[in-house]
Amino acid sequence: MTLDEADAPVERAPETDGEAAPSDSPTTERSVFWVFPTLFGISLLLESIADELRYAKYLLAPAGFVLWAALARKRVHRSRTYRPYVLRFLGLFLAMIGASLVVHLGGGTLSGRFFEEATFIVSPLIFVLFAFEFFDPADRARHARLMFFFVAASYIIQAGQGLIEVALHPWLLIEGLRTSNMPTETGYLAYVLGSFFLYFHFTGERRYSLVALVLTVFAFKRLEFVALVGVLLTKGLVEHSFRRLQRLRWTVPYLALAVNAAYLALVIALVSGALDELVGELTGTSANAVTMGRVSGAFGVVEGELGGFVVWWGKGLGTVTPILQHEGTTLLNLHSDVLKNFIEFGVPLFVVWLVLFYRFHLRSLPITLLALHLNVLYMAENVFIYAGYSVVFYTLVIFLMADADEKDGATLADSSGGAGAAQERGTPSETSSP
Repeated sequence: MTLDEADAPVERAPETDGEAAPSDSPTTERSVFWVFPTLFGISLLLESIADELRYAKYLLAPAGFVLWAALARKRVHRSRTYRPYVLRFLGLFLAMIGASLVVHLGGGTLSGRFFEEATFIVSPLIFVLFAFEFFDPADRARHARLMFFFVAASYIIQAGQGLIEVALHPWLLIEGLRTSNMPTETGYLAYVLGSFFLYFHFTGERRYSLVALVLTVFAFKRLEFVALVGVLLTKGLVEHSFRRLQRLRWTVPYLALAVNAAYLALVIALVSGALDELVGELTGTSANAVTMGRVSGAFGVVEGELGGFVVWWGKGLGTVTPILQHEGTTLLNLHSDVLKNFIEFGVPLFVVWLVLFYRFHLRSLPITLLALHLNVLYMAENVFIYAGYSVVFYTLVIFLMADADEKDGATLADSSGGAGAAQERGTPSETSSP
């Protein structure tokens, strides 16, 4: 069976056990899904107003449960399509966290940081799981714009002073490009804005994509620029052959694993000093300068403390950050989720994580490209435990899944001679994600 066949709509018998069958189709009653993006947006605004409130995001999961229970009669979309996507990631991460707990208990290294990071990883998934019980796919464009409004407003609040400076002194933009220092630069919201640019670009909403791109440029994260260029180049290279890649289900995940393994080999070589001469010849500066202090800073400290990066069964979730904090480095995070997860989860779980990460995102080319964007961030940032980014990523992926379902339904209707024939064979939203 090919992936296309697996994703094709199938006929399902109605449920007759006394309860109403779960519905994947739009309803005449207005969905209350908007409450969840609004709640998420308020948490971003609070963080932008006062950094001390950044942990408000981690109250989203219990708040989502309260809303899920209180609005039980409003659940309009008990999805067979989107719920499994969230549950697969939840199962994967719980298994990784459980294995990591065993490592900590066996080595007597369990600390509070383990529980903090476990919460950071799992809570966004739980919030999204509750939220999408109320999701009507027909409203996804409106909900995406609502989330983007909150993200853009949060960025403007954070960068307000810098935006005023640039408005009064436009030449600061040119100076910023030269010195890599922009008064409008911000934190992880730059990556969120970049994700929205890609989403609106993929869905053809040009005005919103342009606004998102402008804000992304002002947010000025060079890694984000690299990620966007890489995604757009990849899109141009594979968009006409992606269906063939889909049929080879494991080709993309193993290719991605090879790229990430090459990145790890490069990091190890840089820290060992094996590439110092080559880097000096190519760039005229040191490897440490090129990596913004990571080689002698975070990477070097962790490598020295652990006696090497390769730890077969891992050192346990939450190990790396306390090392950096204890040593008093200028970087209190490793700024590489790929390296951090390799160290903390060990080789087998690292391989499983990366392979399944791509395997879960083969539903359509836009979804795979959004996953690629995140993978680039994983290489040189620490967004794996950022709830603010994770909620947006999972949400946009599900919106793109709904978009793919809709396109598949339209294709089916055309090939069957009309929408009536398509309905006889099953609604598009009853398809299964890979």
